[in-house]
Amino acid sequence: MTNTHNRDIFSYQLFSDGGNLCQELINVFAFMGIALIESSLADCANITLETLQADAIIIGNLDPSSDATMAAKQHAFSKLADIPVLLLGNKLEADLKAPSLIGQINAPIEQTQLLPLLSRCQRFRALDIKEAMLLDDNLSALVGESDSIKNIRQLITQVAGSDINVLVLGESGTGKEIIASCIHAMSKRMAKMFVPLNCGAIPGELMESELFGHEKGAFTGALTQRKGRFELANNGTFFLDEIGDMPLAMQVKLLRVLQEQRFERVGGNTSIEVDVRIIAATHRNLETAIEEGTFREDLYYRLNVFPIAVPPLRARKEDIPVLIEHFCNDIQQRTQETIHITDAAMTQLMAYQWPGNIRELLNFVERMMVLYPNAVVDIADLDAKYLLNGVQTLVSQPTTLSTANISQPISLPNTPGQVENLKDYLANMEVKIIKESLNNNQGVISRAAKELSVCRTTLVEKMRKYNIVAR
Repeated sequence: MTNTHNRDIFSYQLFSDGGNLCQELINVFAFMGIALIESSLADCANITLETLQADAIIIGNLDPSSDATMAAKQHAFSKLADIPVLLLGNKLEADLKAPSLIGQINAPIEQTQLLPLLSRCQRFRALDIKEAMLLDDNLSALVGESDSIKNIRQLITQVAGSDINVLVLGESGTGKEIIASCIHAMSKRMAKMFVPLNCGAIPGELMESELFGHEKGAFTGALTQRKGRFELANNGTFFLDEIGDMPLAMQVKLLRVLQEQRFERVGGNTSIEVDVRIIAATHRNLETAIEEGTFREDLYYRLNVFPIAVPPLRARKEDIPVLIEHFCNDIQQRTQETIHITDAAMTQLMAYQWPGNIRELLNFVERMMVLYPNAVVDIADLDAKYLLNGVQTLVSQPTTLSTANISQPISLPNTPGQVENLKDYLANMEVKIIKESLNNNQGVISRAAKELSVCRTTLVEKMRKYNIVAR
């Protein structure tokens, strides 16, 4: 058996003894146009790096108690440790430490289940190939084309392959947890758990139990033994969100665990060893907190090995249209509804400061979807808070409807203080412009749309919205 397959095409080799699930996988791979080589289960126990025909292995386990199945898996995990392995219809063994085990394919087999797994196989086999890493669905969650987002993507690809601690800094709502999950998904710990914990949401008296777990009877209400987040994240990634809100007393205990990689449950005396990668995040200035005595300096340097600073949305406004489009597409897939935002409205949204960052932007899109499903959203549809930040733009460019050919342009106030209700004012102005253009063109909508420099469908939507009838 020789290694003759095309290395420019990532391929997979299925080791199985047949069966319905294996045939289903073969059919799906054929439909997706992905190379899949079929071999018997017994062949896997004798395969070598030199004779392997593919870039990744899929083991079809039709009989979990089969000696052939166990031999195939053990051989793949020990002798082919650099080859990504997927299990087909298997129950993952919790005690089997196999860094090359990427994940499990379950029935029914669908593309949505396969694509993330296949992407991880590619990254595992060639972590140095940045293009392969960028295929990951988690990394694609970092929406934007600004230089700052591109730089963050680059930092993620650089740090993901190591096990060093990462500190993500940024305001609330900027997507710090998304960055943490991207790092985990692109690391060799991807097959293990990503465990998040918001340190600011846990009362101080419950923090120790939350982190380290507790034994039965350790305190009132401890009716059973409970594993803590550290134990759940063993061999995986532990994301400590809002680490700046952790009480000082717990910071000391956390530092000890990070140094020794061991701890005891509350009420227990058995030392538990863990292998956990820490990714912490905060919206606070930890250096200032150190000066104020609310954060330990030694813990700061233990966490701040590889810092990633996430800019607020107002610092990357060129990403706002891209984010809105992304949110609209995502909602449309779920509800079959969308919205269209005019250029003038988009200009005002880009002028807004977005104190809630991406989370606030998502809330805005969802609210517009409810208010104006499958319609056009213009300046008059925006709340006043989105307009006041860009009032100078409003004055010079009040609407997407061009007034170049209107015989009597409407006079605008010089300052926003002269307008009692800015939203109503803009709506009334838009109605007047539309009615005058229709009158100038004898009620012909297409001519009026041309005069106003808008699409006919946009003008029709506006007329429907304001109950304007062409005469």
